[in-house]
Amino acid sequence: MGKFIQDGSIFSKLGGQTNGYIEPGITSNTTTVGTVMRVLADNAGRSLGDILVNIVTGEGKVERVLAEPIGRHTFTCPLPNEKVSCLQDPSTGNWYYTGILSNKYNINHMLNGGILTQQVTKKGSANKFFTGAAFKVHPDSARAIDIFEGDNIMQSRNGASLRMSHSNPNLNNPWKENVSKETKPIIILRAGHLPVENMFYDYTSLYLTSDQQMVLPFPTEVPDGVEMETFGKAQLVGVSDRIVLISRSDDILFSSGDKIHLLTRSWNHDVDVVLTELQKMIEQVKKLAAEVETIAKTSASEIYPIAGTPLTTLPSTQAGTYVSSVSKVVSIKQALNTIENNIGSLEQK
Repeated sequence: MGKFIQDGSIFSKLGGQTNGYIEPGITSNTTTVGTVMRVLADNAGRSLGDILVNIVTGEGKVERVLAEPIGRHTFTCPLPNEKVSCLQDPSTGNWYYTGILSNKYNINHMLNGGILTQQVTKKGSANKFFTGAAFKVHPDSARAIDIFEGDNIMQSRNGASLRMSHSNPNLNNPWKENVSKETKPIIILRAGHLPVENMFYDYTSLYLTSDQQMVLPFPTEVPDGVEMETFGKAQLVGVSDRIVLISRSDDILFSSGDKIHLLTRSWNHDVDVVLTELQKMIEQVKKLAAEVETIAKTSASEIYPIAGTPLTTLPSTQAGTYVSSVSKVVSIKQALNTIENNIGSLEQK
């Protein structure tokens, strides 16, 4: 601690009350490396991250202590038979662990504690590494992802990773090419097992780019004029087997400065083209309605002579039906005009 903290003079300068004494800060503690024996959890497997860990005391004796995460906001929960860095608070005697010691490229389980257990098989007994009661091995995710110079990485034990990287033509990675030829940032969040992210093979991935040019795994043809590998502006690219957007109580809004393309294997149309074809169909229906209206009006006004009385004529017995048809046609034409106006409002202006 600085001398101003010790003598309290800086507090006086800031107008604080010192009461003549400032407790000095902790200047020494015990640090060591321990081997995790157990992660404390309830019957449902829920834990707060507290562990039982074996440490070697200054006298060379092995002692089992309870250790808590040094911070509960961001930490990695260790597994049994992993080594962790531990420190003891000299004022309370409590133990804390700060992180897991790495073991080369391993990520699924470090297995650097060196604890062996005896396993009985049909062929006899054999020693195996102690992994605790809950750990399940997953060979596909047992390797750490490749790191490129300057990367910031967060990765889990089973293939989830967050990479904050940048474009650099001197590095051999999929995002090295960019329009500006400058070191522009890129963020990649993915679930997958390959050493380097690959949106063609990862389970799910999300890319936040600056001006990187990348090949995108479109499962359908893209309309002519849409930039693909040559697109050199910022992109938000999400890839998965299924994408679900749910709004619980309000709208879902898609806003574009240019066009919105909807591309699928079973339905791939320009919305404006569909609306134009609908308007063409409405025009044909309106012509048909006009023909029906003309025929109905003519039929309603026609008169027919009565047999045996050549000077006597009467309208058709279906005249009422024809008049009714005329009225219905007028209503249909009004409805078609309303639909046509609604379709027109949906077209791009």
